[in-house]
Amino acid sequence: MSIEEEWHTASHDESKFYTRRWIADSPRTKIVFVHGFMEHVERYDFFFTSLAQAGIETFAYDQRGFGRTAKENGTQGITTTSDQLKDLDYFIQREARATNHKLFLFGHSMGGAVVLQYATQSPALPGLASLAGVISSAPLIDQADAVKAPRLMIHAGSWIGHLLPSLQMNVGVASKDISRDPEVQAKYAVDPLCPPIGSYKGVADMLLGGPRLLQDGYKRFPQTLPLLLYHGTADKVTSFASSQEFESKIKANDKRFVALDGYYHEPHNEPGDDKTVIVKLVQEWILARC
Repeated sequence: MSIEEEWHTASHDESKFYTRRWIADSPRTKIVFVHGFMEHVERYDFFFTSLAQAGIETFAYDQRGFGRTAKENGTQGITTTSDQLKDLDYFIQREARATNHKLFLFGHSMGGAVVLQYATQSPALPGLASLAGVISSAPLIDQADAVKAPRLMIHAGSWIGHLLPSLQMNVGVASKDISRDPEVQAKYAVDPLCPPIGSYKGVADMLLGGPRLLQDGYKRFPQTLPLLLYHGTADKVTSFASSQEFESKIKANDKRFVALDGYYHEPHNEPGDDKTVIVKLVQEWILARC
């Protein structure tokens, strides 16, 4: 197993992206992964190294406005849902052309909502036909009640963002809420690639786009596309109930919702054996569909 880092210039708009690949010695299948808000892909080394040891390769990229991509381009937090979906479709098509194995789409938090939005676009985006399944971890369909921003404030932010799409704001996720592991909390709090900065446009798109999945987006989830959705019952960042509702509404032939009792927002970063439970869950679900 090895890790490969690369800077990639996306041909659809010439933006530079930091990409990371966890390469399996004997690959059986592949994942394209989309990370969450105010984070980056290097935080998933344990998780994707574990999957690679089981033959599951992962390709991931620091999204537009985040991680090393933002640092290189000077664009911290500057993003839109439209751009995120175009970027994702570009990388899915690129990875699909480069493999003979089945391709799965996986996202966490903000990324967990992005992958569901990707699967429910109308008309369908070109890369959708390449996918063998979708995995969504603690998706930001809605915020948890304890941190939920007033609707009027979100719409005001959207209006500001429409006028000034590059205008930044201080916003963040409390480190104490991401995991029950004190070491994970401490590292996240001082991670230079996780600054508490977003853009009015990006944050508003994120907080308004998720609820639309429950309003009518769920109707467009493909019946033949397998879905695994899991969420911690003690998540203080994104809404557990909204994940349950989305899974119950879609008509997919092959769907599974897993409630993780007592888990916080990042199931893959919970302490001890709890995070290995998630590795096993994802590994078994993917390999069963290969």
